[in-house]
Amino acid sequence: MPVWMMIVEWLARAVLVLLVGLSVWSVKIMLERKKYFADMHALADDFWQKMPTQGRNSEKNIELAFENLIAESKPELSRGLDVLGTLGSTAPFIGLLGTVMGIIKAFGD
Repeated sequence: MPVWMMIVEWLARAVLVLLVGLSVWSVKIMLERKKYFADMHALADDFWQKMPTQGRNSEKNIELAFENLIAESKPELSRGLDVLGTLGSTAPFIGLLGTVMGIIKAFGD
């Protein structure tokens, strides 16, 4: 077997290992996010505990408190989603690279 064919075969396997690793990472992020969003009732409890007791029924106070809560919670709510977006957009191209390497190997045999 020529050296270049061995390199192509190694690259095809490396791409497969890369895809498996990225898949495991994305599943970990998804499970962590699922657990976080399942525990969202704690966020609502925190909101009502932070609300001042006087003027609780005032629409302006509630709106202001919601805006503050959203500003505080936004980083935690979106944590890991940028990684999922990046993996989702690049994984097809990584898979295509592995397919091309496999086709090169098939025609080389």
